[in-house]
This record gives sequence, structure tokens and C-alpha cells, in this order.
Amino acid sequence: MDFFRHSFAVQALIRWYRDGADVPSQLPKLAMYMGHVSIVSTAYYLSLVPELSRLASERFEDQFGHLLEEVHR
Repeated sequence: MDFFRHSFAVQALIRWYRDGADVPSQLPKLAMYMGHVSIVSTAYYLSLVPELSRLASERFEDQFGHLLEEVHR
């Protein structure tokens, strides 16, 4: 059963990243849907799989990459 909950939670995050959603604001909805009272319980089912890592890294670079470039000049 944990495998299915883990898969569902991670796939939701991947879908949100792909759709350009504001992922942090979606986490309480995921927690509620999974029957948790807070995101802390939901975090147990979230792990950084390669696809999620890539999408999160790309989002970070798109939003903040220019700051890193300025520091290295």
C-alpha cells in the first residue's frame, strides 16, 4: 500500500512541475487528498526520484539562475 501512496504523491509533484504550477501552494491540497492533517505526514511519501529532481532543478535555474551567474562574475 505504501508503494501506491508514494507513487501517487511523487507523480502529483511531477505533474505540477510539468504544468508550471506553484508546487509549494499545492502541497496542502495533496496532504488533504491523502487524508493527512498536515504536509509533514505527506512528506513521508515524497522522495526525490530522478525526474522530480530534474524538474525541480530546472525550475530553480529558471527562477534563480541569474543570481548565481552574478555571483560568479
